[in-house]
Amino acid sequence: MSKTIEQLQAENKKLKQSLKDLQNKFAVFSSFERNAKEIFWQMDFSLQTTYISQRITDFLGYTPEEFIAKEYSQLVTPETYQKILDIQQQF
Repeated sequence: MSKTIEQLQAENKKLKQSLKDLQNKFAVFSSFERNAKEIFWQMDFSLQTTYISQRITDFLGYTPEEFIAKEYSQLVTPETYQKILDIQQQF
């Protein structure tokens, strides 16, 4: 079924508002992150880092890109890595 111009314009307006809302939320988070003293670290279930804040450079000397490129097993002790793998297998 074809959409009318009015329907497409209404969808476009909603999408533009959603984008604006998302940009505002991102700006707030970015400001919070820049001023935080902590590191924000996100991983997926396969233990791949998907996000690390810029503060990682202050703590460990890695740029976020360098840190993301590392395998989780390179970042923790072998014992800790095994414990994480054991826990992960429970899910």
